[in-house]
Amino acid sequence: MKKEVMEHKHPHENSFGTASVILSIFSILFSSPPIYGVILGIVALIFSSKQSKVEKNKWSKWGKALAIIGIILSVIFFALFTWLARNPQWLNQLLIQNVPA
Repeated sequence: MKKEVMEHKHPHENSFGTASVILSIFSILFSSPPIYGVILGIVALIFSSKQSKVEKNKWSKWGKALAIIGIILSVIFFALFTWLARNPQWLNQLLIQNVPA
């Protein structure tokens, strides 16, 4: 009698999807130093695309969406920090106006 070897594939393998969601949430939270947000967002996008290849589900969609949001926030913070570095008088005016007399 031949023994049939059955592959044990999990029909709902979400490891890359959950990793992409977690990393993309971290990319949103750590977007203040922009390099961290961009790196975490790119890694989350890679994991999200791997999850889409295994099985397209909500985890891959949410991971991709949140990663894009994290990357966009990081780019916005980078532009803001760059602008403030070139225009420090604007920040001084803002701080002086808000100091109680």
